[in-house]
Amino acid sequence: MALENRILIVCDDSLETDLLRELLLEIEAEHVDWIGSLDTSLTSLVKLSYSCAILDTKQRIEVLEKIRRVNPMMSVVVISSEPSVEEAVEAIQKGAAHYFRRPFNPQSLQLVVKKTLSKKGQTLDNSDSAKFLRLFQVCHALSVCDEPTHFVRLISQYLSSELHSPIVRVFEQLTEESMPEKFIFEGSDESNQPDEQRVLDDLLNVTLEVLKPFSQFEKGQVQKTINKGLLTPALFVCRFKMGTQKYLSFVVLSPEMAELGDEFELRVRMLKSQVEAAGEVFEKLSGFKSLVWIDEVTGLNNTRYLDRILDREIENYAVKQQSFSVLFVDIDHFKKVNDQHGHRIGTELLKKLAEKLKKSLRESDLVFRYGGDEFIAILPQSDISSSFGAAERIRRMVEETIFEAEGGLRLKITVSIGVSVFGLHALSKNEILEAADKAMYGAKITSRNSVVVSGTEAPMGLTLQ
Repeated sequence: MALENRILIVCDDSLETDLLRELLLEIEAEHVDWIGSLDTSLTSLVKLSYSCAILDTKQRIEVLEKIRRVNPMMSVVVISSEPSVEEAVEAIQKGAAHYFRRPFNPQSLQLVVKKTLSKKGQTLDNSDSAKFLRLFQVCHALSVCDEPTHFVRLISQYLSSELHSPIVRVFEQLTEESMPEKFIFEGSDESNQPDEQRVLDDLLNVTLEVLKPFSQFEKGQVQKTINKGLLTPALFVCRFKMGTQKYLSFVVLSPEMAELGDEFELRVRMLKSQVEAAGEVFEKLSGFKSLVWIDEVTGLNNTRYLDRILDREIENYAVKQQSFSVLFVDIDHFKKVNDQHGHRIGTELLKKLAEKLKKSLRESDLVFRYGGDEFIAILPQSDISSSFGAAERIRRMVEETIFEAEGGLRLKITVSIGVSVFGLHALSKNEILEAADKAMYGAKITSRNSVVVSGTEAPMGLTLQ
């Protein structure tokens, strides 16, 4: 008997069950069944073809094991009131698709379950032809991409989607034999909550430390699958050459092992060919980009490149409804620096601040010199909370830094920052810049050395409306 788009809740508490049932029925599940964790009907129920099981019980790991043993095709989401990294590791090892900790974001749970139901209901999406079509689409996107961070994000999103992984981390290597020089990007499931993301980050860090996957690669090897162990989840790692200067290694946590067959290996090799061809193009364009898109004073991207990135992020919002944020950063009383110490010292200060701004943000964020003493940062996949936090981190970093200049000068400066979020404060390129600029001006006229979000007049530390 097939019960498509039906969900099984295993929960000890009837009140919590009712709340979960309401959440799940909102996403058009055909039916939601409930049993207690020790209910004798559990074994017979899990033999049915439920799309998903939600475990919100003290015996969640025991029930997870039973479900995976009786019906390994059922997706299982674990909710824990007493979360720990150890339990999260154990749950993922034993086949949980997602691990939530209480209190959790209801929309995140709905999104995870909705994806599961969609996956079950669309058989065509798993056909060989559909898989190669998705590969063709990402290869086409890579062939026209001219921004390295977005290039890496496209590959990460493809691997995460195809292998149903909650997190993909990207490392840069200078040679094929060397260990990774630095971690340059991390892509994760948009439904991950902050606490859940921290658990996944910790889990991946421990797994990398224990398994040391890069040392297991042989020369010329493109990809490697490492099966889960007693204490570590499975990993999939692939490595691509980017031009003549470096390699990129993509580490995929807890891949769906059923997807890792000969056919997927073929798709990865096809992806490798596209990545390496694009890497050669990037290398040839690097000199051209320095002339056209780089500010000669600070080495940051310039306004020409800002225009391109805004177009890209707005298009991404239209397709995926992923908001992005703009930070408008202005140095307070910069004219006094030039007047007292000369323009050469002012220029040196701009260079040092540019370096600090880049280090204060994520690898996926981009910083631009907008003109004079003004800078703009674009933060993909961000909201008010995360962008305000980033702006406040920058403000505090600048306030606490002593900028050293020639002649033994030690300068202290502050910045005023305006924040705007696309989709919330603006729906066009000009609007999002104007909103951030206006918020920055609000910070200037209130107190300076502060952060203001668009649509408010409150500097940092006051309640935002």
